[in-house]
Parts: sequence; structure tokens; C-alpha cells
Amino acid sequence: MNWNEFRANYYKANGTTSRQVLSQEYNYYKNKLSKQNSIIRKKSPSPKRTIIRSPVRSRSPLRSNKKMTLKDIENLAKGQRFVIIVIWAKWCGHCDQMKKRLGNKMKDTQKIIFIEENNLDDSLKEYFPRILYYQDGQRQKDLTVDDVYTYLGA
Repeated sequence: MNWNEFRANYYKANGTTSRQVLSQEYNYYKNKLSKQNSIIRKKSPSPKRTIIRSPVRSRSPLRSNKKMTLKDIENLAKGQRFVIIVIWAKWCGHCDQMKKRLGNKMKDTQKIIFIEENNLDDSLKEYFPRILYYQDGQRQKDLTVDDVYTYLGA
């Protein structure tokens, strides 16, 4: 389905929305769903995000419809000696620069968890990228992007 068809179907199912939300949904549709299994659903109760689902979906806690809170993030950090949690946004220029600079090094480590801002409660969306550091399940001071570069050797 091309952009114009997607936009027409989206408006028919959900009504009008901002171009940014429509672009995000189209990119999600192109990247995550095959053309055969995709369906456009009605708008979710949250006014900020419309969910497009495939019949086959993983049960990952980071991909659920529920917005993650600080308590959920703390539960992710429990039982680990240390973990770095990076909260990022697709539209953030600083996050984009970080992705370009780190390249594939971000994917090679199990100690860094990346969470996109669409999956988070509004209370965690103060600034981007936001880097939380947990040691032995306890939150330490927030890190800077330079700290992550140093840790990954970028």
C-alpha cells in the first residue's frame, strides 16, 4: 500500500490527525507489518498514539499497549548488576546523532536497554536522550551521552 492509499484508509478509520503521527504510523506499517497481515485499527484511547496491529505479535513487555512507568523500568533493572536504560525519540536530533555515532555498538551489548518515547508514560518524557543508570537494582545518577560513548568505546 502506498502513502496515498494508507493516508486515505487511515483517515477513513481514524479521522484526521497530524502529519507527524500519520508519518510515524506509515513508517511503522512499512517496517513492521507485511502487506498481507496488516490491518488498520480504530484509534486507541490514548490521543497521542494510534496502534496498527498484525495478527501475529510478540509478547515483549516493551511492545505492549500499556505505557511504561518508572516503576516498570525499575523492575527491568532489578536482579541485574548494572544496566543503562536509554530513553530516546525518533524525532530527536540528539538521539539521531547518538545512533549514527554508536552505529551497531548499541546492539552488541546486553547491559543497555533502549526504550522509545512512544512506549513511555508522560512523566518520563522530560528530555531526550535520557540515560538512566542502575547498579544492583538501585538508581544512580543519570548519565550523559558522553558517558555512554566512553562505555561503548565510540
